[in-house]
Amino acid sequence: MKKFKYYLCTLACAITVSSCSLDETSYTEIEKGNYMKNAAEAENVLLGVYRDMVQDGIYGFHLSLYFTIPSDIAKVTGNSTDGLRLIPSNAYTSSQTEIATTWANLYSAIYDANDFIETLGQKIGTYDEGNYKKAAVYMAEARCLRAMYYFELVRWFGNVALITNTAQSRQHPSTFTQADPADVYKFIETDLQYAIDNLPYSVDDNIRSDNSFRLSKGAALGLLTKVYATWAGYPVHDTSKWENAAKTAKILVESGKHHLLSDFEQLWKNTCNGVWDDEESLIEVSFYAPTVTGVSANDPCGRIGKWNGVQASGIRSVRNAGNWRVIPTFLRDWKDGETVVSRAEDIVAHAKYIRDMAGIEALGLGSDFDGMNGELEIASPADMEKLEEVFKKNGFAESEIEKIFYKNVMRIYREMLG
Repeated sequence: MKKFKYYLCTLACAITVSSCSLDETSYTEIEKGNYMKNAAEAENVLLGVYRDMVQDGIYGFHLSLYFTIPSDIAKVTGNSTDGLRLIPSNAYTSSQTEIATTWANLYSAIYDANDFIETLGQKIGTYDEGNYKKAAVYMAEARCLRAMYYFELVRWFGNVALITNTAQSRQHPSTFTQADPADVYKFIETDLQYAIDNLPYSVDDNIRSDNSFRLSKGAALGLLTKVYATWAGYPVHDTSKWENAAKTAKILVESGKHHLLSDFEQLWKNTCNGVWDDEESLIEVSFYAPTVTGVSANDPCGRIGKWNGVQASGIRSVRNAGNWRVIPTFLRDWKDGETVVSRAEDIVAHAKYIRDMAGIEALGLGSDFDGMNGELEIASPADMEKLEEVFKKNGFAESEIEKIFYKNVMRIYREMLG
């Protein structure tokens, strides 16, 4: 019996020792002090500061869409002050969830930027020349991001707390004081001047392996121009900043590093296909797409093009998220001197777009010639053969044309009427 007890005790001790050793090493977490040992690790952390931009409270929803409704670029229908009408009708309070979310998201992003700037500042002196050169650019990116986040704060909220380091963030909120907006703008200016001095133009960038959707000297110059122009207006009214804005914009324009696209349509093609044009674009926010879980807070895909898209109910597996009623013209932009004609080519172009987006089964052709005026290429039922020829010319199969002209409509009639 004594021998048995001895073995049992030995086994228990072995288990205890073994379990203690397993707790000593974590393979899923890295101590903050043990990371950012080189530029590659620093870049990984920097991308987290960039990711803050896609949060709902920042550019994922509120600053890009929701808060713009009261402006002259959007409108909301209805006469109540609930739901999405709270912002445009000025019916919200300081405790409104959306307002509080944007406030919190921006300060969280500023904390991340401060944390990165402080940590890299402690580490960069230990880097070799190659790592140091890259890290210097990453530091400039972080300061440009911090300036951008503060610019949004001061524009939307006016007198805000100026938190310039992580130690301040850990203080009790009762110790915070509202900074004069002019002081916030000065802080933003300092960060952007640093970014301008230390970032390359996108087209000249031979430091970062991929600078797509990353900040550059051109981005910092463009942002600082906007900062000066805003600084000159409400609430600071420092009109001397107009001259600063003009001088900064002149540097950017005369650099020759950026230009506008010659074809305006290409702008939308680039956006929809995730194409980064480093000569045309100064600042773009990159979103993942499309949404995966349907919970926007967890999907860094943004709501641009989804929430402000055309309302679409009943499409299988697609969320009806067209909460903004857009006004799609589907009209041509007539050039000077060009005869205004309703063209068969335009009708087919629209049909092709719908087919590619929703499938051939979603297309049905209707005609209403009564009361139509203007110069019409398809002016009467007698011209429908002409429209058929244009469909064929644009690569539509005979079976597709039949569905568009009558089969899809007849199918719907049968399904509805039984």
